[in-house]
Amino acid sequence: MLDLSWHANSRWQGRAVSCWIVGMAEPFPSLLLNHPLARDLPFLLIGGHAVIALGFIRATYDFDLLVPETDRNRWQDLLQDMGYTRFAENGPFVQWTAPRGLPAVDVMVVDPATFTKLRATSRQVTVAGQILTIPSPENLVALKLHATRQRHHLPSVQKDWEDIVQIIQRHGLDLEEASFRALVLRYGGPDAPAILAAKLA
Repeated sequence: MLDLSWHANSRWQGRAVSCWIVGMAEPFPSLLLNHPLARDLPFLLIGGHAVIALGFIRATYDFDLLVPETDRNRWQDLLQDMGYTRFAENGPFVQWTAPRGLPAVDVMVVDPATFTKLRATSRQVTVAGQILTIPSPENLVALKLHATRQRHHLPSVQKDWEDIVQIIQRHGLDLEEASFRALVLRYGGPDAPAILAAKLA
């Protein structure tokens, strides 16, 4: 499981960000948050919608959620009650096929300690009129770097790299800063700094 330890970016601490997402299935956030089984069920919004909330407007439709391992079964019950069907499961990654009119959902499961650390530096954003929570820019980079290593052989990995570059540029993250460079090495591997330097050039 991931163990993402990272300090908060002071420019984002305590701020809420509003975003408009073109082409998004607007009922989903409301349906999710207002479902009876979702009460006291924590999650973080990750993936494309979180990237959009950080200022990089791009096409996306599916919803990516990060949840603690202790709530895996509750999330399964919730999504099944909403009409979702489990499509594939690979370790901490679970893909759900959507009922008609709703977006597909990908769930990433992490240990409770990791989830607590990610939530400690999280940010609130408004998505389709609902307040959701996303990781800090640094932690979203870490999650994206982790994803590039998991699916390096897939064409979609290029979108992950583009998201990482955009987050770094838009939030002034510095590859030469010791803590951030350590994060890049830890979750992206030894080649990640050089890859990012070339993409940022």
